Amino acid sequence: MSWGGFKKSIARTGTTIMQKTGQVERTVDSEFADVEARYRALEKEVLALQKEAKAYLDAVRCESDEHVTAWENGAERVQQGDRCCCYVLPCVPTRAR
Repeated sequence: MSWGGFKKSIARTGTTIMQKTGQVERTVDSEFADVEARYRALEKEVLALQKEAKAYLDAVRCESDEHVTAWENGAERVQQGDRCCCYVLPCVPTRAR
């Protein structure tokens, strides 16, 4: 704790004790409480969305890597002259220029 923070806490000690014993009421800001509650709910939803988006991106990357690997394996088999029906390379027409 910094020196300034320490001095503030010492200065507020009397009021804090009085609030805890019930001699003085605490100030309640209902507008702040409402905004804070909405913020916490939004934060929770955003964190869940972020987690789901990361999982989706990881799945897409994995799927893409699997397709590339399968394509490379199929291309190698065709180059070696193996005509296995498991690795059929699609015909991709080239565009005329």
